[in-house]
Amino acid sequence: MLQRTRAEQVVPVYLEFIGRYPTVHDLAGADLKEVGEYFAKLGLRWRAGRVLEMAKYVVERFRGKLPESREELLEIPAVGDYVADAILIFAYGRDRVAVDSNVVRIVERLFCAKSRGEGRRDPEIRRIANSMLVPGKAREFNWALIDFGSLVCRSVNPLCGDCPLRGKCCCRR
Repeated sequence: MLQRTRAEQVVPVYLEFIGRYPTVHDLAGADLKEVGEYFAKLGLRWRAGRVLEMAKYVVERFRGKLPESREELLEIPAVGDYVADAILIFAYGRDRVAVDSNVVRIVERLFCAKSRGEGRRDPEIRRIANSMLVPGKAREFNWALIDFGSLVCRSVNPLCGDCPLRGKCCCRR
Protein backbone atom coordinates (compact mmCIF):
# COMPACT_ATOMS: atom_id res chain seq x y z
CA MET A 1 0.00 0.00 0.00
CA LEU A 2 2.92 2.34 0.55
CA GLN A 3 4.25 2.01 -2.97
CA ARG A 4 4.30 5.55 -4.39
CA THR A 5 1.79 6.62 -1.74
CA ARG A 6 2.26 8.87 1.28
CA ALA A 7 2.04 7.18 4.66
CA GLU A 8 -0.62 9.55 5.97
CA GLN A 9 -2.89 8.47 3.10
CA VAL A 10 -2.23 4.79 3.70
CA VAL A 11 -2.74 4.60 7.48
CA PRO A 12 -6.57 4.81 7.59
CA VAL A 13 -6.96 2.40 4.65
CA TYR A 14 -4.40 0.00 6.12
CA LEU A 15 -6.11 -0.02 9.52
CA GLU A 16 -9.46 -0.70 7.89
CA PHE A 17 -7.89 -3.44 5.73
CA ILE A 18 -6.21 -5.14 8.71
CA GLY A 19 -9.47 -4.91 10.65
CA ARG A 20 -11.21 -6.79 7.84
CA TYR A 21 -8.38 -9.27 7.20
CA PRO A 22 -6.50 -9.72 10.48
CA THR A 23 -4.63 -12.85 9.32
CA VAL A 24 -3.13 -14.06 6.08
CA HIS A 25 -5.66 -16.90 6.18
CA ASP A 26 -8.51 -14.37 6.20
CA LEU A 27 -6.96 -12.52 3.28
CA ALA A 28 -6.28 -15.70 1.28
CA GLY A 29 -9.98 -16.54 1.41
CA ALA A 30 -11.11 -13.05 0.39
CA ASP A 31 -12.90 -11.95 -2.74
CA LEU A 32 -10.71 -10.09 -5.27
CA LYS A 33 -13.32 -7.40 -5.84
CA GLU A 34 -13.61 -6.65 -2.12
CA VAL A 35 -9.82 -6.54 -1.67
CA GLY A 36 -9.61 -4.31 -4.72
CA GLU A 37 -11.92 -1.76 -3.09
CA TYR A 38 -9.35 -1.10 -0.36
CA PHE A 39 -6.54 -0.63 -2.87
CA ALA A 40 -8.74 1.53 -5.10
CA LYS A 41 -8.91 4.11 -2.29
CA LEU A 42 -5.18 4.61 -2.86
CA GLY A 43 -5.27 4.40 -6.65
CA LEU A 44 -3.64 0.96 -6.49
CA ARG A 45 -6.49 -1.36 -7.49
CA TRP A 46 -4.08 -3.31 -9.72
CA ARG A 47 -2.10 -4.36 -6.61
CA ALA A 48 -5.05 -6.23 -5.10
CA GLY A 49 -4.59 -9.30 -7.29
CA ARG A 50 -0.91 -9.55 -6.40
CA VAL A 51 -1.62 -9.19 -2.68
CA LEU A 52 -4.28 -11.88 -2.87
CA GLU A 53 -1.95 -14.15 -4.84
CA MET A 54 0.76 -13.57 -2.25
CA ALA A 55 -1.57 -14.42 0.65
CA LYS A 56 -2.76 -17.62 -1.02
CA TYR A 57 0.83 -18.68 -1.71
CA VAL A 58 1.89 -18.07 1.90
CA VAL A 59 -1.06 -20.10 3.19
CA GLU A 60 -0.57 -22.96 0.72
CA ARG A 61 3.23 -23.16 0.74
CA PHE A 62 4.09 -22.02 4.29
CA ARG A 63 0.85 -22.72 6.23
CA GLY A 64 0.32 -18.99 6.75
CA LYS A 65 3.68 -18.19 8.37
CA LEU A 66 6.21 -16.07 6.53
CA PRO A 67 9.45 -18.00 6.12
CA GLU A 68 12.66 -16.88 7.82
CA SER A 69 14.80 -17.60 4.77
CA ARG A 70 15.45 -14.85 2.23
CA GLU A 71 15.43 -17.40 -0.59
CA GLU A 72 11.98 -18.69 0.41
CA LEU A 73 10.65 -15.15 0.84
CA LEU A 74 11.77 -14.33 -2.70
CA GLU A 75 9.69 -17.28 -3.99
CA ILE A 76 6.50 -15.53 -2.85
CA PRO A 77 4.70 -13.68 -5.67
CA ALA A 78 5.21 -9.90 -5.49
CA VAL A 79 8.04 -10.19 -2.94
CA GLY A 80 11.30 -8.68 -4.12
CA ASP A 81 14.57 -7.78 -2.42
CA TYR A 82 13.22 -4.81 -0.45
CA VAL A 83 10.16 -6.62 0.93
CA ALA A 84 12.16 -9.76 1.74
CA ASP A 85 14.77 -7.71 3.61
CA ALA A 86 12.08 -5.68 5.41
CA ILE A 87 10.38 -8.88 6.59
CA LEU A 88 13.69 -10.28 7.84
CA ILE A 89 14.47 -7.02 9.67
CA PHE A 90 11.11 -6.17 11.19
CA ALA A 91 9.60 -9.63 11.72
CA TYR A 92 12.72 -11.61 12.57
CA GLY A 93 15.22 -9.02 13.83
CA ARG A 94 17.88 -9.81 11.21
CA ASP A 95 20.80 -7.47 10.72
CA ARG A 96 20.49 -6.05 7.22
CA VAL A 97 19.42 -2.92 5.40
CA ALA A 98 16.31 -2.77 3.23
CA VAL A 99 17.74 -0.91 0.24
CA ASP A 100 15.26 1.25 -1.66
CA SER A 101 15.72 4.37 -3.77
CA ASN A 102 15.97 6.53 -0.63
CA VAL A 103 18.80 4.42 0.79
CA VAL A 104 20.56 4.49 -2.60
CA ARG A 105 20.33 8.29 -2.61
CA ILE A 106 21.75 8.54 0.93
CA VAL A 107 24.64 6.16 0.15
CA GLU A 108 25.45 7.90 -3.15
CA ARG A 109 25.52 11.33 -1.52
CA LEU A 110 27.26 10.38 1.71
CA PHE A 111 30.00 8.28 0.08
CA CYS A 112 30.13 9.77 -3.46
CA ALA A 113 29.20 6.33 -4.70
CA LYS A 114 27.63 5.89 -8.11
CA SER A 115 25.27 2.99 -8.57
CA ARG A 116 25.52 0.84 -11.65
CA GLY A 117 22.17 0.01 -13.20
CA GLU A 118 19.28 -0.14 -10.77
CA GLY A 119 20.77 1.26 -7.57
CA ARG A 120 18.81 -0.84 -5.12
CA ARG A 121 20.18 -4.01 -6.75
CA ASP A 122 23.76 -2.74 -7.06
CA PRO A 123 26.01 -5.01 -4.92
CA GLU A 124 28.36 -2.15 -4.00
CA ILE A 125 25.53 0.12 -2.84
CA ARG A 126 24.09 -2.77 -0.83
CA ARG A 127 27.52 -3.52 0.66
CA ILE A 128 28.07 0.11 1.71
CA ALA A 129 24.55 0.38 3.18
CA ASN A 130 25.02 -2.80 5.18
CA SER A 131 28.49 -1.71 6.35
CA MET A 132 26.89 1.20 8.24
CA LEU A 133 24.66 -1.13 10.25
CA VAL A 134 25.31 -1.56 13.97
CA PRO A 135 24.72 -5.24 14.84
CA GLY A 136 21.53 -5.74 16.82
CA LYS A 137 20.14 -2.34 15.78
CA ALA A 138 18.72 -3.11 12.33
CA ARG A 139 15.16 -2.07 13.14
CA GLU A 140 16.20 1.29 14.56
CA PHE A 141 18.70 1.88 11.77
CA ASN A 142 16.20 1.15 9.01
CA TRP A 143 13.57 3.41 10.62
CA ALA A 144 16.25 6.11 10.88
CA LEU A 145 17.12 5.73 7.18
CA ILE A 146 13.45 6.02 6.22
CA ASP A 147 13.06 9.19 8.29
CA PHE A 148 16.41 10.66 7.22
CA GLY A 149 15.63 10.14 3.53
CA SER A 150 12.16 11.62 3.97
CA LEU A 151 13.00 14.60 6.15
CA VAL A 152 16.63 15.61 5.48
CA CYS A 153 18.32 13.86 2.56
CA ARG A 154 15.31 14.37 0.33
CA SER A 155 15.38 13.68 -3.39
CA VAL A 156 14.40 17.28 -4.15
CA ASN A 157 15.64 20.21 -2.05
CA PRO A 158 17.71 18.26 0.48
CA LEU A 159 18.35 20.08 3.75
CA CYS A 160 22.15 19.85 3.54
CA GLY A 161 22.65 22.89 5.79
CA ASP A 162 20.70 21.20 8.59
CA CYS A 163 22.09 17.71 8.03
CA PRO A 164 23.82 16.13 11.04
CA LEU A 165 26.13 14.29 8.61
CA ARG A 166 27.17 17.34 6.59
CA GLY A 167 30.75 17.22 7.96
CA LYS A 168 31.16 13.64 6.77
CA CYS A 169 29.12 13.87 3.56
CA CYS A 170 31.12 13.50 0.38
CA CYS A 171 28.47 15.30 -1.64
CA ARG A 172 28.42 18.28 0.73
CA ARG A 173 32.22 18.66 0.58
